[in-house]
Amino acid sequence: MVSGRGKATVDGMEQILRTGDVITIAAGCKHMVEAETDLDIIEVQIGEAINVDDKKKYEIEK
Repeated sequence: MVSGRGKATVDGMEQILRTGDVITIAAGCKHMVEAETDLDIIEVQIGEAINVDDKKKYEIEK
């Protein structure tokens, strides 16, 4: 997290995010990041083939 405040949900577990925090999300984990303020993040992906087709999008459950 570069700046701001938010919340990450990874496989149903919630974590509050603040500037300086780092989260690791394993491949295949269902995840979401919600901004509570303006949020600047750096996303780093590691793998042999990384593209938009390797992601599955889900509807938000309310």
